[in-house]
Amino acid sequence: MRLGPWRLALLLSVSLAACSSSSNSDVAEAGAIDAPIPEAASDAGPSDSVGEAIADSSSLDAPPTEVSASPCSDLPAAGTWESITPPGVSVTDAIVVDPFDASLVWVGTKDHGIFRSKGCGAPGTWVHVNTGTNGEKLDHGEPISVIADPKNAGVLYSTSFYGASGLWKSTNAGVDWTALFPPESEVAKVVEYNLVNSIGMDAHDTAHLVVSMHAHCAAPYGPVCIADSRDGGATWHIIHVPLPGVTDWIAGAGVFLLDVDSWLFSTYSNGLWLTDDAGSTWKNVTPAGATGSTSGKTIVVPFLPSAGGRYHLASMEGILSSVDGRAWSLLPASGGRSVGLAEGNGHIFSSDQWAPNYHVADDTASATWTEIAKPTTLASDQGAPYLAYDAPHHILYSSNWAGGLWRTIRP
Repeated sequence: MRLGPWRLALLLSVSLAACSSSSNSDVAEAGAIDAPIPEAASDAGPSDSVGEAIADSSSLDAPPTEVSASPCSDLPAAGTWESITPPGVSVTDAIVVDPFDASLVWVGTKDHGIFRSKGCGAPGTWVHVNTGTNGEKLDHGEPISVIADPKNAGVLYSTSFYGASGLWKSTNAGVDWTALFPPESEVAKVVEYNLVNSIGMDAHDTAHLVVSMHAHCAAPYGPVCIADSRDGGATWHIIHVPLPGVTDWIAGAGVFLLDVDSWLFSTYSNGLWLTDDAGSTWKNVTPAGATGSTSGKTIVVPFLPSAGGRYHLASMEGILSSVDGRAWSLLPASGGRSVGLAEGNGHIFSSDQWAPNYHVADDTASATWTEIAKPTTLASDQGAPYLAYDAPHHILYSSNWAGGLWRTIRP
């Protein structure tokens, strides 16, 4: 499996809700439907006022881009947390380090759209970017899952949670946006409220996307379904996920793509599930001591093993680890309840969504987890559902919803 240096500069972040029921093992069968997506209602051309270079989206088989690192000034002292919330923003959501230049950082915000910093998030460097076609629609709701294509500069995907809803795509660094699930699409008709929870991307073919839902899916695909695209969101294949004992939708769920046909479907408390046939059948691979994974929408980079050769997921019981993505174990004493997860420079970072608790460990199988001091002004309930790590600059980012956005230097 390919593991390029860009992986170390991408961040792992994001938010969730609770789940229901308990999980059982065994293999379950699923159904599907092909659903082409109509062209966007607007044919207005891109505004391209941001100025990032846009690569040809057909270069899907190119290796991951080597991440560059433009210099960043005014960084905080090592170990000191600095508040870097964009001005006028009260709630921050998904945070992403750009895969082409680690000094470029994106953050989704509640009812204020998407902001970009070209200075490692420093105060005074944030710019509101979704100003072009359909940009105002991203200003309503929350971008709880945002992902940047690591092979095609300027290509972004975003949710709009309880706002415009559906799934959105930009090809010019967040200025203009196209609805991938417009009201007339099959996905919008099947998924209640057209409510998308998370975006998964195949590291080996970034035009391959699988999204999970935060609402009930209509028969015959419900109550739990996902949607699979092999062409960057132009067409979609709806797939039923048959979870034993589950009679309603699953909050906080997400899909992680190991390869073209092998995917993981994560839930908080209804297990971690594996398919090796693109969703036709599923197997419960929840490790002993865990109830599933909380990483659903908080991991917003293509899913790859760490530099140490292991995959990681957060869970209510601690950190899950796997050498192949198929057989999982719960790491002992790995910080307890976790949602945020980031890795880079030989470290793994975790955080709790419901309390400002942070932990770090070396990227080894037997690492000892130690606590990281929290920002002193955070309230006791302002945890961090999203973490991201900029390896070239050694910056750990923390998005804490109403607690705002923070950064600290962690060599």
